[in-house]
Amino acid sequence: MRIRILVLLGAVFAFTAVGGACGGDDDRLSAEDYYKKLDTIVQDAEKKLDEEDNKTPESQEPDAFKDFLLKLFEQSLRVVEDATKKVEELNPPDDVQPKHEAFVTTWKAVTEAAKEFSDTIRDTDADQVQALLFTDPVGPFEAAHRAACTALRDDAKSKNITADFYCGE
Repeated sequence: MRIRILVLLGAVFAFTAVGGACGGDDDRLSAEDYYKKLDTIVQDAEKKLDEEDNKTPESQEPDAFKDFLLKLFEQSLRVVEDATKKVEELNPPDDVQPKHEAFVTTWKAVTEAAKEFSDTIRDTDADQVQALLFTDPVGPFEAAHRAACTALRDDAKSKNITADFYCGE
């Protein structure tokens, strides 16, 4: 069960950490600088999420488990949102812009689904929360996001730039 939660949050992070909005045309980064900064942001956020992932509920009692899940989602989404702000400050080069925008669009859908799932947990009776963990709230958005994320990663590789971010495959 814990693994299912971590996979969901990991997917949200992976989808979020790689995309964001862009600044003005005057401060465009080179492709190498863009992907280097992107990787740094991703690695920092992954480290913080790993710290969250190592936490376990103190009790399997339904109310305590529900509180644990809500806190885990809250803290993890905070890390994701912080990483997103940092990525949003990046300004990709012109040739990366369309891929970046496609990524941002799909990323927003995945992030919103995760937030809605957190709200669903909050609104669900504690005795029924564990059953929610077998649902896939981000599933409908994954294929489009995976394609957009992979396009960014493939672009970096085509330019001989290391880009090891995870696209959910």
